[in-house]
Amino acid sequence: MGIDKSTDVKQKESNGFVFYEVGGIVSLCIPGNTLYQIDYLRRNNPDIKKWEIEEFINHFHIHHTGEHEGLQASYEAVTQLVIALREAYLERNFVVTCHTWGEVVSFYEKIEGAPTESEPSTEPLPENIWCGVCLKKIFYRLRTEKDAEFPAATWAHCLECGSEILVSSGVTRTLTLS
Repeated sequence: MGIDKSTDVKQKESNGFVFYEVGGIVSLCIPGNTLYQIDYLRRNNPDIKKWEIEEFINHFHIHHTGEHEGLQASYEAVTQLVIALREAYLERNFVVTCHTWGEVVSFYEKIEGAPTESEPSTEPLPENIWCGVCLKKIFYRLRTEKDAEFPAATWAHCLECGSEILVSSGVTRTLTLS
């Protein structure tokens, strides 16, 4: 069900990123890890699409000191990843995603009906949320003014320490080729 271990591996480097292509899957993971994850995903979901595998394998979390800074770092990572993919794969089109609430960046090739449009969050706001300053789930007060830099984001303030917390946002998708 997985990929043959003798599959050719191609490696490309661009803009500080190292990409491996294993069995047609473009990955940031080393080939052995990529093969393991592809096999695992296909065993658990035989109908999984190639773009879904790539998005799962290629996701990474941005570490930050505060929510707003984390969102800025996520968007900067998206910009750098778009540049790298454009340079490394001139002939192919990728979708770079930023799941802003969890500050998760990923990418996948634009194929097989893969989503390409950004989506606002449709989830109801949680009753409480994690505060990175208090290091626990807390209750919050919604911020009333919109954020000019991140207009899709819903921000709040921790009721215990007052720090700003991202409550909800959505998925931003950027194409490497327009």
